[in-house]
Amino acid sequence: MHHTKQLSHSSILFIGTTNPSHSNELSSNNPELNSSDPAHANRSSLTLIVTITLSASLTLLNKSIYTTFQFPYPFYLLALHFASISLTSRIVAKTFRPAELDAYHERVTWRFWSRNVLTVGLAYGSAILCSNLAYLSLSVSFVQMLKAFTPVILVIATAFLDHRLPPMRTALVVMTISSGVAIAAYGEIQFVLIGVLFQLAGSLAEVARLIATQRLLQDLSVDPLVALSALSPICFSMALVLAPIFEGSEPIFLMVPRMGIPLIIGSILLALALNIVVLFLVSSTNALVLTLAGIVKDICLILGSVVFLGSHVTTTQVLGYSLAASGLVYFKFSVPPGSPKPPNWSPRSNEARRYEALPLNERVLSAAEKFNSTVGGFEQTAGQARRISVANSSERQVCTTGLCLTTITMEMPIIIELCVG
Repeated sequence: MHHTKQLSHSSILFIGTTNPSHSNELSSNNPELNSSDPAHANRSSLTLIVTITLSASLTLLNKSIYTTFQFPYPFYLLALHFASISLTSRIVAKTFRPAELDAYHERVTWRFWSRNVLTVGLAYGSAILCSNLAYLSLSVSFVQMLKAFTPVILVIATAFLDHRLPPMRTALVVMTISSGVAIAAYGEIQFVLIGVLFQLAGSLAEVARLIATQRLLQDLSVDPLVALSALSPICFSMALVLAPIFEGSEPIFLMVPRMGIPLIIGSILLALALNIVVLFLVSSTNALVLTLAGIVKDICLILGSVVFLGSHVTTTQVLGYSLAASGLVYFKFSVPPGSPKPPNWSPRSNEARRYEALPLNERVLSAAEKFNSTVGGFEQTAGQARRISVANSSERQVCTTGLCLTTITMEMPIIIELCVG
């Protein structure tokens, strides 16, 4: 859903990104985050790996649908995703979270919903639609590089709202990230201005979503599944209204012939799984881990677009993105663990109070051992898929659908555990 996705950001709802104040707000209200229980650490690490895998897979799948399968209609595709997520999340919430769902309806008034929940839904809908429009004219690798500029917009927006300038260290980091993104854009072979503008608009909407989400969480703590059931109908309504306006009615009759039923079902399941997992990830992880996970996901997407989609990445782009990613990592690691006064230029932020160190290497290694056999199977399937000729449409559908369903199958145990547990 990055934010999980975001958080992809393909179809990550509500919290799928690396918002420091958001994740710290959650950690301050959740004592489990401060626990050193190995089982909890392993579960968080496994959820992290699952989220990265699902997010990267959905992004590459959507790009393939827009290009390889010749269905360049993101509004209709996202409306289909959001409709399925709305229905399924409501059923899952009523089945596994009835008390939390009832408490949410009792505590949320119309005024609160219209000023907070609706704001988050519309902001996220705008972010994901603009981002997917960018994929129509830009490569996956270039879009991921442009997304590194989102923290810069967040810094500028927060400084503007607070009527104060950020510290010099933050300003230097902003300049570093901006320079890296500019270098990456300069090295792009297929530079399309409209695509860049769509992605920048998506980044602006993403920043608005982050700020609105922080406000929502401070006013009312919402269960992840309940939040998904509350926000997905807003995004669905937005996509449904805009789809016929910008894309007409023809895509309705082209969806099944060009994509095929198996691929449509696989795409829906992948989007649903991602949205569920990413919400639980943010509720059990801090900002540092989410930031690093976002960078790892971007790198995986850049490599995946080169391997599976034939994207071209120049040396200049690699240098530019490396500079931007280094600036973001420095910004996170430059705050010493346990420091009483880390940089804090937002009065709403809990970053100064809740910056903690996590044994990330131990968690990832432990989860990777358990995940090794499954990932090996996925890599084998991916290798087989690449060897299939893409000249025949039916073979392309079998190839892509197989990758999609394989990913869903290997992630299903952890998804079921999160929903039931």
